[in-house]
Amino acid sequence: KRTGAELRGDTSLVNLLRGAIEATKGDDGWSHLGAVGNHIANRGSFTPKNYGYKTLKPLIAAIGLFEVHPEGNHVRSLPSKSGRKK
Repeated sequence: KRTGAELRGDTSLVNLLRGAIEATKGDDGWSHLGAVGNHIANRGSFTPKNYGYKTLKPLIAAIGLFEVHPEGNHVRSLPSKSGRKK
């Protein structure tokens, strides 16, 4: 199982997830995990198992760049640290 730091260092994975989350987000800024998974599946042969995770949710949580909704089936991107005002 890859660590959060290893996952964050995988630029193609982070870009794939961020793109899918952005493409499927609703007006409230949240994306349903099912829609994110479907969006990724349409782009190629991605599976969380390649990274040591059974499903998409724990993989996304481990990366630490996304927020998983407290009720569990929605996710959104966290603001980038470089984009925050000092």
